[in-house]
Amino acid sequence: MRKRIIIETLIIFALTFIFSLLFNDLTTDDIWNYGFAYNITNKLIPYNDFNMVTTPLYPMLNAIIMMITTKNIIIIYLINSIITTIIYYLLKRNNKNSYKIAFLMLLLILSPNYNILCLLFLYILIELEEKQTNDYLIGVILGLTFITKQNIGFLLCIPTLFTKDIKKVVKRFAGFIIPTFLLITYLYITKSLLNFIDYCFLVISEFGSNNKIITSLPLTIIISLVLYLVYNYYKQRDITIIYLMCFLGVSYPIMDTYHFIISIIPTINYLLNKLNLHKKTIDIFFLLSIVIVSTYKTIELFDKNKYLYPNETSTFKYNRIDKKTANEIIILSNYYKNCNGETFFINSSGYIMKLESNKPISKYDMLLNGNNGKNGNKKIINEIKKICKTNNCYFWLNNDMYNTKNYTQYNKELHKYIIENYKYKEKILGLDIYHNSNE
Repeated sequence: MRKRIIIETLIIFALTFIFSLLFNDLTTDDIWNYGFAYNITNKLIPYNDFNMVTTPLYPMLNAIIMMITTKNIIIIYLINSIITTIIYYLLKRNNKNSYKIAFLMLLLILSPNYNILCLLFLYILIELEEKQTNDYLIGVILGLTFITKQNIGFLLCIPTLFTKDIKKVVKRFAGFIIPTFLLITYLYITKSLLNFIDYCFLVISEFGSNNKIITSLPLTIIISLVLYLVYNYYKQRDITIIYLMCFLGVSYPIMDTYHFIISIIPTINYLLNKLNLHKKTIDIFFLLSIVIVSTYKTIELFDKNKYLYPNETSTFKYNRIDKKTANEIIILSNYYKNCNGETFFINSSGYIMKLESNKPISKYDMLLNGNNGKNGNKKIINEIKKICKTNNCYFWLNNDMYNTKNYTQYNKELHKYIIENYKYKEKILGLDIYHNSNE
């Protein structure tokens, strides 16, 4: 039995590592989450030296392990695989027959992300609730969730109110305060508390309104699942159902494929458990799906017309990146190295070029909508004016994105200010370079 568990654990760990690194494409979230951790290992202070709009536990956890081992991006995929392997067993404990379907959904979108850590905390909370564990401990887990992602942390505090027990609420609040107090102490010591409040809380409504992506099909599914859960809660009064409903909030305000799927995985696992599907049929479906997807992804990865693996970048050498993109990263990074002056990235490529060039990150490398604090664009414009009076400045824009009618995170307000006040220099691989007169 013990040998079987060890083999199963190794297989699941390997699957999560292979899928997230080799089979799922490198995303901007992968790059940013690695970049945040990399910054911390280089003694940069979150919210002071670089901008983040989430609470910092996830990059701090990655950074601590990177400082012990190596700063290579592979480390965050290994950490992600450990977290996901634990989630696998928690899914299994909550659904004996068809949990592998929910796990398969997770595999197909898996990447190193704070949402994965929050998913782990969700299942720990459900376990603790079922065991009626010490309420102080539940409060600590809620606090850890909050300092991983503030909105998910707040959402997962809601089920506590349904206990209708003031003593439980007080004890859980006391537990919640412990990790929160430690974070506030760190922020106070590093003199980043005000910036933390600005980036993570004062800008919430602005971030939500600027970055809202809601499409009809995912919204319809979310509403249907909520109605299903409400009906089941009315019949059972099970606090687990409230947790599942609250976790659906992960999909707001950016209801893209990733956020939508990860938000519904716990509810789908719960629903499948109710259906009581045949375990052997599910196991065969899971195995066939893994074999088919793995075969297809492997053939595609080693198709020399599309991919060159390992690729020729330095930072993302072992990530799944097509040949064209890898080549563009190298060209853009080399161009960036020859820009002698201050750089401002309105597009999302700043972290890619800085990490590939082994250059320190600043708060001007991710000037997206809602990422700059309350009224952040005005503050950034004033800082640009001041910096560029005495320094050569380069601005990386994307005129195609600016002119598109589709809503994106692209910061059109900053883009407009730059094209109206600075000079167009040239276009490189779809990115538009502007500069000031001090060059």
